[in-house]
Amino acid sequence: KLGYDIIKRSWELIRTNRAIIAIVKSFSEFGYSFGNEFNLFGIWSYITNDRFEKLIDGGSLKTEFTFEEADKYPLFRLNNAYDINGFGTLKSYSFMLKPVTNHIYEFRNSHLNLPDTLVAIISNTDYRDDVISPQLNSEIDYSISNIEQPGYTEINKYYFDKIGGAKVDYIRVNYLFKDIDSSFVVSPDYNMVINRIEYPFPQPFRYDLDPDIKLNIPAPESNITETDLYIFSISMDLVFNGKFFKVPVSNDRRNEKFIVIQWDGKDRNGNKLANGVYIYFTKAGDSIKKGKLVIFNE
Repeated sequence: KLGYDIIKRSWELIRTNRAIIAIVKSFSEFGYSFGNEFNLFGIWSYITNDRFEKLIDGGSLKTEFTFEEADKYPLFRLNNAYDINGFGTLKSYSFMLKPVTNHIYEFRNSHLNLPDTLVAIISNTDYRDDVISPQLNSEIDYSISNIEQPGYTEINKYYFDKIGGAKVDYIRVNYLFKDIDSSFVVSPDYNMVINRIEYPFPQPFRYDLDPDIKLNIPAPESNITETDLYIFSISMDLVFNGKFFKVPVSNDRRNEKFIVIQWDGKDRNGNKLANGVYIYFTKAGDSIKKGKLVIFNE
C-alpha cells in the first residue's frame, strides 16, 4: 500500500535509530501517520482466511482493507468477545494495552434489527513507550451503548462509544460490522482517529525519541492564518518566540480538523531546552491559547 521506498528509507534510518523510531520517521517523511496506518494494519490482520472469503461473497470488500493473499493467512485471534444483547444497554470495559499493539474485540448483539456483531480494532500507537517500557500496560476505559449517551461519539446509527485513559491521544479505533447473514461491512470512515488536541502532543516531548517529530501546539480559534508562539520557562523567562502558519490535523472519526502550530522544541538560537515544565502562549489576532508542556533532554 505504501510502496517500497518507505521500507527502504526505514532500513536506512535503522542504522542510527531504534527500529520503531526509524519506522515512525520514515512514515512521517513520506507524509503518513504511523498511528493511522498501524490501526489500518489491524483491519488487514482481522480480514483474513474465511473472514476474507465472506467479504468477497458479500461484495463489500475494498482492497485497502486486505492483504493481497488474505485468504491464505491464518485467522487473527480475538482478544475477547462480549455479549451486549438488548436495546438500550450500556457496557463499560477496561482494557490493558502494551505499546504498539493492535487489539481486536467483538461486541455481539442478537437484538432484533441490530447488526449481529460490532468489531472494534483498538490500537495503542505510543511508540515512545515501546522504547522506554515495552512491557508497560496502559489502561484504556472503553464504553459502548446502542443508544445515544452524553459525551459519547456516534459510530453509526446503532452504536455509540466513549474512550478514556492516560494514553487516549495514542489510541486509534476502527470498526467493522458483521450482519446477521455473516457478511462484513467495513465502516465507510475507516480512519476513525481519536485526537484530543486541546493540549500539546507528544507529551512529554523527548529529544532522544522525537528528533524529527515536532510538537503540535493548539492554535487559537481565528481566521488569521499566522500565529505567534511564545515559550516561557516556569520562572517566566522567555526562551522562544516566533511566527508560525497554522497546520490542519485531521480527526477523520468526526470528519473534523483541528488547527495546530508545529514547533521543533528549540530556543531562539536553535538549542535544545533543559528538562522541565514550560508555559506556551499562542496568539492570532485577539485570540489566545495558553497551557503547559513538558520537555525531557537526556
